[in-house]
Amino acid sequence: MTTPTPGAQPQDPNNAWAAPEPAPAAPYPPAALAPKKNTIALVALIVGIIGIFTAFLPIVAVAAIILGIIGLVKAKHYSPEWRRKWMAITGIVLGVIGVAIPLVFWLWFQHSQGDFINEVEACNTLADETAKQECIQEATMRWQEENFS
Repeated sequence: MTTPTPGAQPQDPNNAWAAPEPAPAAPYPPAALAPKKNTIALVALIVGIIGIFTAFLPIVAVAAIILGIIGLVKAKHYSPEWRRKWMAITGIVLGVIGVAIPLVFWLWFQHSQGDFINEVEACNTLADETAKQECIQEATMRWQEENFS
């Protein structure tokens, strides 16, 4: 004798005309899994864009470079349509630009300041105080004309 299912009418095993037991319910089909995406590459792209606009904080650009490299390395584990290699590469390029901008500015500033500081030191060797002030003003005017005109 079989055990009755809950909610089903008990069947008489001697009755040939009795309705058969209902088949067990089929399990739900597995949900369609979302494709795995290379989110590290997307983050590298976003951080690279932020790194360009925050060039005074090169640490953001360095983070974009690191994330872009990680995104490129992990890209081989994803299906071709979700690798997002272009995002990782763009993040690296923007990160390099974000590091280069403050570096170039710093080098330019150091070079231009070096000449100015040498002129001011030469002015400080003058004995006359008014001549010293005029020399420093002339050096300042020359530095401004060279660098900002």
